[in-house]
Amino acid sequence: MPSYIPSKEKNAPHRVLLVDDDLEDIYLFRQTLPENISLITAHDGEEALLAANAYHPELIFLDVKMPRLSGDEVCRRLRSSKNKAVSNVPIIIVSGFDSKTLAIGEADGFLPKPCRRQQVVKIIKKFIKDVPRSQNREINVLVIEDDRDDASMIKIMLTKDKSCRYNATVARRLETALGHLQSADFQMILTDLNLPDSSEIETLLKLRKEVPNIPIVILTGIDSDDIIDEAIRSGAQECLMKKDLNQKILIQSMKYAVERNNLLKEIRRLSLTDELTGLYNRGGFITCLEHEKKVIDRYGKSITVIYADIDNLKFINDHYGHHAGDRAIIATSQILKSFFRDSDILGRIGGDEFIAAVLQFKNADSSVITDHLVQKVDKFNAGGDLAYDLSVSFGYVTIDHKQLDNPWAAIEAAEAKMYINKKNRKSSR
Repeated sequence: MPSYIPSKEKNAPHRVLLVDDDLEDIYLFRQTLPENISLITAHDGEEALLAANAYHPELIFLDVKMPRLSGDEVCRRLRSSKNKAVSNVPIIIVSGFDSKTLAIGEADGFLPKPCRRQQVVKIIKKFIKDVPRSQNREINVLVIEDDRDDASMIKIMLTKDKSCRYNATVARRLETALGHLQSADFQMILTDLNLPDSSEIETLLKLRKEVPNIPIVILTGIDSDDIIDEAIRSGAQECLMKKDLNQKILIQSMKYAVERNNLLKEIRRLSLTDELTGLYNRGGFITCLEHEKKVIDRYGKSITVIYADIDNLKFINDHYGHHAGDRAIIATSQILKSFFRDSDILGRIGGDEFIAAVLQFKNADSSVITDHLVQKVDKFNAGGDLAYDLSVSFGYVTIDHKQLDNPWAAIEAAEAKMYINKKNRKSSR
């Protein structure tokens, strides 16, 4: 299913569609995008057609070799669409094959894999206005090394790299390094295993315990396959021998370490999110709710749980096709996203079921929330974007924050209210 990945910049004005069936290629491409670009991803040709019609991207990057429909066929169908917002969108072919061996056809350009940031930004700026200029990234690096000459050599290697600006902080003891990690933000750690106050694999284990999400590259003078294997098993992204170290090896290993670490975080993120809508899935919603409980306990007087269910989704699937059903789900998720605050927790917990948790700091009438949601759905239908009217039933309960020890009880109560409202709406028609 297509996935919508919002830009880090709130209310980013531009959308780009990437069609690729390789998760690592998708992640690496995402890292090349400017801040005001939101990425939509599709994993095969049929998803690409669905995403193009549902999201209306300003630019499409299209892989050639994909399941179900080839890139050539997707390009042909997009160009023949009666929807001008789809047929006129620029298409860039993305491939690891030489462009001379590919039939670009009706596409507007070619981008070789692996995708480079400067190339991607250049193409985006050609077809999309108001894209900020590409700037070299800054990475804060913590270098843990007690040998002054080795530490100096590493800093010199980092400053010579022109593709990225590395801000290196040197610590000669593990205790000092742990202090730096608590007081500053680092994206990378380079460390020797043997330090004045820690030795061998224990150094890595202490760092991993303190900062499990920061990639760590080991620099060691110990030529031992056993230690290298143990370091990798214990969470190091890379282990380099000092005697073989040069600038190219160091920089390349650091970049790969960051990419692999971020890819693992992306995979963990995907395990908690719904692929079609980008909302939390059932597990992600509960995990986030439990994580926020401390804040709710401290500040919140109550919390409102809102349950939403798309009416007649089976009818839409049977009469208009499953792609139309997917568009109904995507449209509902967009309505909910546009309504709820960033501080609210929003998820899709079933095929046609959505859930939201709204923290209430004041005594408020929660029925106002559902009334406004109904109005948002009516306003969407007035736009005529779908071949049918979207209908969504809502139910809610408001509970004291202390009742969150059993969140499923509140969810089930909100679901029951939703079904009562759904039944009442049917009987009133």
